[in-house]
Amino acid sequence: MSALYAVPSWLVLVLGIVAGVGIACGGQLLVHRFVPDDTFNDDNDLNGYISGTIVTLFAVVIGFVVVVVWQQYDAMRDRVAAEASDVAGVWHDAVGLDPRARAAVRRDMLAYVNVMIGEEWPEMRSGHASPKGAALIMDATTDVGGMDATSNRASNAQVTIVQLLNDVHAQRDQRLESNQSPAVSGFMWAIMLFGSAAVVVFCYMFGASHRLAHLIMTGLVAAVIASMLVLAFELQYPFRGDLGISPVAWTHLRAHIDDMDAHGAPAMRM
Repeated sequence: MSALYAVPSWLVLVLGIVAGVGIACGGQLLVHRFVPDDTFNDDNDLNGYISGTIVTLFAVVIGFVVVVVWQQYDAMRDRVAAEASDVAGVWHDAVGLDPRARAAVRRDMLAYVNVMIGEEWPEMRSGHASPKGAALIMDATTDVGGMDATSNRASNAQVTIVQLLNDVHAQRDQRLESNQSPAVSGFMWAIMLFGSAAVVVFCYMFGASHRLAHLIMTGLVAAVIASMLVLAFELQYPFRGDLGISPVAWTHLRAHIDDMDAHGAPAMRM
């Protein structure tokens, strides 16, 4: 299934809808080929009551799942912004360090930003990560932690930067973990697929005077269900596929660092 994240999201959606509609409509044609439509006419009221109950329960389940994956997606987008903001904070607060430590920390942070853009984000599309990210955080922590602060200013900057680097490390770990553990478990997928099949099968149980109209309605039900399943599939890993969270926060940060290095005060440059 992971290979599907290499396929454009719009194509996955089209294929999912075509497959869902094809299976649903094919099943209906098969059922009504062997069982005449008139057989279901007398039970339409009962079928409507029972199917309405099942559809309501299924809507609650699939709606809950879509909300969960969407919330995780939004939370990870906010976490990426917070991670980039903390890296920017390290760069800014390094102004209080001695020149050697300041240059080393800022060099590590610039390298970290470049690794995020050029290596880690492309790797996350396939579920992996660059080992350089953690190494650069540790390098910067070593540079700051091993510095002998000779003033209150340097000591305050040292404490603040170490805390920020710890936050960056924690945020990166959570980001990578979310890219390894899907928001929708296999058990939840099984329930959703079973519910989808139940809703579609109940569409077969109605008698209709116009077979084509009945077929179109069944196809529309299947198309809506398939689109919801594809949406959950695409969002369950926030950093994979076309809908994956982009590295725009990092590109903006790199542009900001470049601007400070080119036009900022001497203490704000590399």
